[in-house]
Amino acid sequence: VSRSDVELFYQRAVFHTWFYIIEFIGNFDGICGSYFFGALIAPRFYIQCEGMQDYWINPKGSWMNFKGVKEAYRYLGCEDNAAAWFRPGQHRHKLPDFTEFLNFMVCKMEGKPTAEHLKINPYPELDIDTDWETK
Repeated sequence: VSRSDVELFYQRAVFHTWFYIIEFIGNFDGICGSYFFGALIAPRFYIQCEGMQDYWINPKGSWMNFKGVKEAYRYLGCEDNAAAWFRPGQHRHKLPDFTEFLNFMVCKMEGKPTAEHLKINPYPELDIDTDWETK
């Protein structure tokens, strides 16, 4: 992926929320875990990018979310199609983020394995006690 390709993608990228949070005020039973959304993408390619100082989105909770997504991919036999990059920084996605997104997609489309830095657990001290194991 060339720098100009990344810059063009970055300039044209528009982000939309997946759902309107206002609909769930006072209706907490209607909210499913956000990992369901990531799991619905499986077995397609999925990369989650988070800033570790983005306390507004709760990076540790995002990592736990990713573990749920990853379990769905493992169950479908395509665990290498899901990756996460927890980078230093805050909320705003910048050129390095889009470079990671595009490089991940190019690697996957060319049948290459996921880069090792996209497999790193950013919170090894975090004990994630889940019952997400699929049978």
